[in-house]
Order: sequence, then structure tokens, then C-alpha cells
Amino acid sequence: MHELSFAQSVLDSILEEAEKNSAKRVKSVEIEMGDLALVT
Repeated sequence: MHELSFAQSVLDSILEEAEKNSAKRVKSVEIEMGDLALVT
């Protein structure tokens, strides 16, 4: 997966969850990826 598309996907997911929870801001994000995530 290209780094830019990965970053955009992560940001989209964060914003979606923030909206679901009526969050005004996101202070931190924790990302865990497995060995086969195809991100280098």
C-alpha cells in the first residue's frame, strides 16, 4: 500500500470515529500493524 493512501485511510477512520463520538478533537492515535500489513 502506498504511504499516502495509507495515511489518508488512517485519517478518514480517525475522523469517522471522532464524528461518531461527537469528539471535538483527537489528542492521540495508536496504530498497530501486523507483519503482513504490506507497509514498508
